Amino acid sequence: MYVLLGGYLPAVSEEFMFRMFAIPFLRKLVRWLPAAIVLAGFVWGFGHAGYPNQPFFIRGLEVGIGGVALGLIMLRWGILPTLIWHYSVDAMYSALLLLRSHSLYFQLSGAASAGIFVVPILVALGAYWRSGGFDPATGLLNGDEPAAVEAPPEAPRATVHVLDYWPMSGRMRLAALAIFVIGLAAALIPAAHFGDSPAYKLTAGQARAPADAFLRAQGVDPGAYREVTYPETHWGGNDSLTGKYFLEHRPLSAASKLFEQYRPVQYWATRYFKSLEKEEFLVTVNPDSGKVLGFHHDIPRIARARISRPKPRARSPPPSPPGKASTSKPWTSKRASRKSARRGATSA
Repeated sequence: MYVLLGGYLPAVSEEFMFRMFAIPFLRKLVRWLPAAIVLAGFVWGFGHAGYPNQPFFIRGLEVGIGGVALGLIMLRWGILPTLIWHYSVDAMYSALLLLRSHSLYFQLSGAASAGIFVVPILVALGAYWRSGGFDPATGLLNGDEPAAVEAPPEAPRATVHVLDYWPMSGRMRLAALAIFVIGLAAALIPAAHFGDSPAYKLTAGQARAPADAFLRAQGVDPGAYREVTYPETHWGGNDSLTGKYFLEHRPLSAASKLFEQYRPVQYWATRYFKSLEKEEFLVTVNPDSGKVLGFHHDIPRIARARISRPKPRARSPPPSPPGKASTSKPWTSKRASRKSARRGATSA
């Protein structure tokens, strides 16, 4: 169903807007059909230019050229071929996930949903092969219809007067302009939003003090880092349910105060090495007590080696030669001492 919907919606909306409506509309504006086809095609093409591309205009250019071709196809054969093409392309994009699956059911479902317009083509080809050709067009055209029999004259009817277009009066235009201005002014009315721009209980320096102490305890010098302080809680996903609960039980101002009072603050330190390898430290600080609630760091292997090299572990000395007393130092493990004693007893 998702593949069917993903192919149907863009095909119908875009082909109706940018082909069936835009070309006749622009033709009336510019009074030249080729210019209308090119304008409609490239307006549709640059509507697809929001993807990251280099150069930035290349996506709009290549899709716009395709839009010009689609406009010519529509003028020659009607809107149905472009609808079928647009549906098939967009449905195939959505069906790729199913077609790449290891499940035969998903593969067949994706192929059937994206290739649904292949079914009438296969039926037509089968009928063509069985009958040896297509049916003649004789009798299918409007010119083959028999002449209509003239009806007897009817009694004269009352003349229906069709009203001409009446432009708006000056008062109506002023009223429309006033409504438009009021609509723009309504967007400037200040409104309070839950959780937007809260008053920070901790400044950057106050949040940095416990975080820097924690980083130093981890053996990391925070002096060469760029610090960013922001609230940890973002009102999206699961947090939106919390905000909904607050707003159902408290007014907006009281809910915002609760957010400011109980939210933790994150302290983010970032540094770039000469090799352009990035090291990040994220420390979560309680704004009330200043206690560090969490610590996270993601350091590449080479960068981590530059900060602190692991200390070499103390190794046990080699065992004493046979017949000699053990010269183990006080820090030698008990296991090494027992091995040395056993070897001495064996050699004796």
